[in-house]
Amino acid sequence: MATKTWTGSVSTDWNDPNNWDPPGVPGGFDDVVIGTTATSPILGTTTTLNSLAINGLDTLTLTNPSAFLIVTNGISLDSTGGISGVGTVTANITATGAATIAANGGTLRIVGDLNDTGDALTLSLTAAGDRLAHFPPGDFISHSSVHTANIDTVVGTLELSAKTYLTVATTMTIGDSTVQLDSQTDGFVQYGALLIDAAGVTIDDGTIIGGGQVLASVTVTGAANIIALNAYLRVHGTLTDSADALSLTIMGDAAVLELSGDTAARIR
Repeated sequence: MATKTWTGSVSTDWNDPNNWDPPGVPGGFDDVVIGTTATSPILGTTTTLNSLAINGLDTLTLTNPSAFLIVTNGISLDSTGGISGVGTVTANITATGAATIAANGGTLRIVGDLNDTGDALTLSLTAAGDRLAHFPPGDFISHSSVHTANIDTVVGTLELSAKTYLTVATTMTIGDSTVQLDSQTDGFVQYGALLIDAAGVTIDDGTIIGGGQVLASVTVTGAANIIALNAYLRVHGTLTDSADALSLTIMGDAAVLELSGDTAARIR
């Protein structure tokens, strides 16, 4: 086991041994440190590490939608750097700084817990059509937290898989994007995603779809859609249709849509 520190002295290529101190591409038993350099690393192959600390301004960019970054003992984000791109990151992630995890150019999957101990972590979408998908580790429930979910600047999707519980600290603005809540049924029990935002959710022409629960007051400012899709979907909180254009839809024989807070909305 060794500690490998990114220098980027030759290029942005993760797999160039001369970009590391000591020289050599990190492997499954190595602890990796990425700080602040002139050339942030770019990774396009499946890689396994023991641990990964991003403690500076650099952003690790993932470019291969089929590749996996597997970090056995977790990732720490301790400054304003972060992770961006496409592919799958399998690791528990702890953020103590104002870091960002961003889908950029397609789908970025995070498999593991997100622990925002610094109350500053941001989830974001970079380009139109991007999808940021959050999955629990294994068959366990994921209790995750972030400070900001920034998905309103482009039209994309934030997907929370079944058994993913995500708490957002600030007002979540969906804009014209989609929040997809996945669900699964084991026997007679439905496990759905859970989105919690005590500061509330604002949606313009976007969509909340799937099965699970939204524990938040929801303010609609455009022609938004809330859709129960083949599952039970509950919105618990004040639902305000300020634009008088919200559509509530039930799709599929197993679909149920429950509004369990104060509602000032019209069903269309």
